[in-house]
This record gives sequence, structure tokens and C-alpha cells, in this order.
Amino acid sequence: MSLAVARRTTPLLLILVVGAIVVLVRLFNVQVVEHEVWAEEAARLVHAGKELPYERGRILDTKGRVLARDKETFHLVLTYRDFRRGHPLGQVAHARSLLEGRPVSLMEARENLFEWADELVRLTPRQVAAFGRGEGLETPSLRLPAFPEEQRRERARAQGLAGRAKDLGFYLRRLIPMSSVEYRRLEKLAREEVRRGEGVGNSYLELASRVLPGRPAPGALRILVERRILRALERLAGMAELLEWDARGRFIVSPLAELILELEDTRR
Repeated sequence: MSLAVARRTTPLLLILVVGAIVVLVRLFNVQVVEHEVWAEEAARLVHAGKELPYERGRILDTKGRVLARDKETFHLVLTYRDFRRGHPLGQVAHARSLLEGRPVSLMEARENLFEWADELVRLTPRQVAAFGRGEGLETPSLRLPAFPEEQRRERARAQGLAGRAKDLGFYLRRLIPMSSVEYRRLEKLAREEVRRGEGVGNSYLELASRVLPGRPAPGALRILVERRILRALERLAGMAELLEWDARGRFIVSPLAELILELEDTRR
């Protein structure tokens, strides 16, 4: 009796084992072999939502006078870490601060936003790496002289230039509109560019053109960067328009300028 049961059980176990192997092989393909493909698809997903406002309506007294009514209000929470990492204004202000070694204000960055952003994305990974070693850096609006060779390593370490160069690379890469997968590919190309040798090398725009679909020319990418900055400023201005700055009793140049000042206060 037990022998017959064992004979019936053996094929079932074989089926289960084969099925488990098939599932594991498929998981391996999806998570390892096809990881970049599916990660890129996930990065391109569009998330959308809408607000469903609740309206109570007006409350009137017996003579028809309004005692209470609905009023649309907005509550703004400033998360500065997200702003400096994700908004072009924050990215440019912090990148410039890293270069100059001083806290460049958001208002100063706003006044020079397009020029400074263009200078940043036209830097090369080798220039950024050389800055981290104390070898100086030059852009159309900034000239950082190299430290004397005999003091270079010590002074670069004292001023934390290696860490500043690493953060600088992060901010300037984020100025280029790309998916998270494309950012990782750009980082890899930048590291290879630094290891490859001497000379100025290719700019971040030129490297990004190799990563993006269709391989757009660097000039076309510069236009995309400008458009991204414009859209980001328009969204920030739209948010500022929704807030009641006049209730605070402060002189207002413009709602956007007021919001930038609030962000600067949060940054401090």
C-alpha cells in the first residue's frame, strides 16, 4: 500500500520541482538579465491624480445674509532637500556654491540661472575631477586658479574639494532632463571619461547625447535644458500665486520672489 502511494507521489514532486525551477529562471531573467529594460519602463510611467474638493456651501441667516462660505486655501510645506535636488534653481545655486566655496543665494542664482546652468552642463567630467584635485577650473563667468603644485594635495583636502567635486557632478547631471536609468548610464560614462586619460574630454551634454534615445545633438539638449528650467520656474510661480502673501504684512516684489525668499529662509 505504501509503495503504491510513493509511486503516485513521485511524479507530483517532479512536476513541483520543475515548476519551481521554471519560476526561478524567469525571476532571474526579469530581475537580473532584463533589469535595465524593466527599470526604464518603470521610470517612464506617468503618475496622474486629481483633487476632489469638498464644498459645504454657504450658510445664511434668516435675512439671507452670508454667515459662512467656502474658501479655497492652500497649505505649502517646504521640503528643501527635495527642492535643491530636483529643481533647477536649487541645483544651480548649490552647484555654484560648491564651485565658489560660498553660499550663493537663490536670488543670485535666479538672476543668472540660464547662463550658469549652460556653463555647468558644458563642463566635462575631467574638468570636474581636476577641480576636485585642486587644479583649478574656468568657465565664462568664473575663474578658479590652481593651487601651487607643492601645496595642491594638502589644500584640496583642507577645502574638501574631492567631496565638492562629487556633489557638483550630481547637481549638473540633474540639470539634464533624463530618466533615472539614463542618469545611471550617464554616471558610468562620466567615470569612464575620467579614467580614459588626459585632455579636456567630452562635456556632460555630449555624453548625455549618447545615452538619450535618438542621440540628440548637444545643441538640441541645451534647448531641452532651457525648456526644463522655464517650465520649472512657471510651476514655482504658479504655486506662489496661490498663496496669500499680503496677509503677512511684508513688502512684496512678486509672489515668486517672495517664495524664493521663503525657500532661502528654509535653506538657512
